[in-house]
Amino acid sequence: MDTIKVLIADDHKLYREGIKSLLNEERGIDISVEVSSGREVLEKLEQQPIDIILMDIDMPDMNGIEATKAVKKRYPEMRILILSMHDDLEFILDVLKSGASGYLLKSSETLDLINAIKALALGSSYYSEKVSDKLCDYLNQINQSATVAAPDGAEVYAKPAPSEDVTHLTKREQEILELIGKEHTNQEIADVLFISTNTVFTHRKNLMKKLNVRNTAGLIHFASKKGMI
Repeated sequence: MDTIKVLIADDHKLYREGIKSLLNEERGIDISVEVSSGREVLEKLEQQPIDIILMDIDMPDMNGIEATKAVKKRYPEMRILILSMHDDLEFILDVLKSGASGYLLKSSETLDLINAIKALALGSSYYSEKVSDKLCDYLNQINQSATVAAPDGAEVYAKPAPSEDVTHLTKREQEILELIGKEHTNQEIADVLFISTNTVFTHRKNLMKKLNVRNTAGLIHFASKKGMI
């Protein structure tokens, strides 16, 4: 892989310096530019090529979400990783709608940041585990809501009963379910099975849909009932 040229956009100089010190030790990653506002991001992109943008949400002049939308409009192929302290679902969904390729919490480990940059450079997406869990819960609620007709013609929503069968699960899904049941994180599961965290996230979503459960706790409960842990 060629050197990944990174732009850091954050209005806190100390945070930018911290990110630079962490990434300067990583071969193949070059911190080419640092800016403190969304408008500066657009200005710098006109001056030199960039592969990945590390974008804060809370910035003056133009916030990270507005800047992401503007960047994606001008440079559709640009890969943007949002770095934020916010883990509210509303923020997460706004980030996805803006066109960002990943969402990493600022409390994440250094390895998460490095893995996220490399994943985006390869064309993948990357999300913090807490963000992934919230997305799973949200998508599952949408998938599990079945519309039924009430006697008076009004619409109500009924959730199917949890499935008791595992024969319709693939071998990989059963492996991941067992690890989830043992309370392994997405990253730990990815490391054990030699797959990406995004693949783990996809399997989690599929498992919840197949087993008719709403969240990770439901998966753990199911795995326990089936004697998988």
